[in-house]
Amino acid sequence: MNFTAGIDVSAWQPKIDWSAARQGGVRFAFMKATEGLTYIDKTFAPNWLNTKRAGIVRGAYHYLLGGMDAVQQADLFLKTVQFEDGDLPPALDLENTGNENVSNATMVAAAEAWLNRVAQVTNKTPMIYSGPFFLRDRITRPVLGPPLWAKKYALWVANYVTNYHEGSLPIQPSGWQDWKFWQYTKTGHVAGIDGAVDLDWFRGSVADLYAFVGSAPAEPAVYVVKVNDSLQSIAKQYGVALLDLLDLNPQLLTPGMTLKIPTSVADNAQTNVPADTPSPSPADPPVMPGFVQYTVKSGDNLSLIAVHFKTSVDKIVAENRLANPDKISVGQVLKIPVG
Repeated sequence: MNFTAGIDVSAWQPKIDWSAARQGGVRFAFMKATEGLTYIDKTFAPNWLNTKRAGIVRGAYHYLLGGMDAVQQADLFLKTVQFEDGDLPPALDLENTGNENVSNATMVAAAEAWLNRVAQVTNKTPMIYSGPFFLRDRITRPVLGPPLWAKKYALWVANYVTNYHEGSLPIQPSGWQDWKFWQYTKTGHVAGIDGAVDLDWFRGSVADLYAFVGSAPAEPAVYVVKVNDSLQSIAKQYGVALLDLLDLNPQLLTPGMTLKIPTSVADNAQTNVPADTPSPSPADPPVMPGFVQYTVKSGDNLSLIAVHFKTSVDKIVAENRLANPDKISVGQVLKIPVG
């Protein structure tokens, strides 16, 4: 099964270098936009603009407080988020915190009202984010099961797996759509973010992700190799990941040859990002020791991965307890020491 890597963020990640995150393997990102009737996440506006600029497929979510007017909550979300072609569907976050004293019936009614309002205004079918146990205990009705509208909406399930490894899968909530996105940890690390961040999988390849949002990756650019060029220098020049460049150009580098330069879905998309929108500076936050997670792609080997992340093969082998450094498999998730 192919998975595509992404993250979800909020004000808990106050400064993000989205270009570094993109080069580190992040292909999509959900970000908190609003909560309740009045709260707008202060990081949402720059995140919304700069993910688009970095070529990361972006999505926005609202945290529902079931005891407040759901239509007014939807209107706050709709005023805050301007969706464009190629964006992920709007997502509704259903959790217990802040809703402990809200009855199940009220919570179900509020969720339905929010979903209906957002679908009506955006002409997009929203998604639902929640954990399998919250859906079971708070949204699913005894005997009758989930609400009749449950299977209308794609599911982004939050289910943390102890000792996560290749082949792990989340709990599939009974009576709901098969999960489309999976938040599998809240203590992940990725390039461009100082500290822990939620990590997510999309259930499918990058091409499947683009198809899901109704877009398509841009055609590669073309570059003619010059004397003294290296793959590293060309990747840096175009702001692309070295391993993405190698995927398109597995042959040896020689002057005069023509290279395909990977581009992102954002390059072909219409966008409202102003030219002078500031990007967070990668030099501002201190670089802390830690790890990023990397999913092995076709053509990878440990030497290339080590070069890309500026670490050593020995450190990767030790951290992942690899019995044979020459045997890594496509789709395998490695912990890469950084910092």
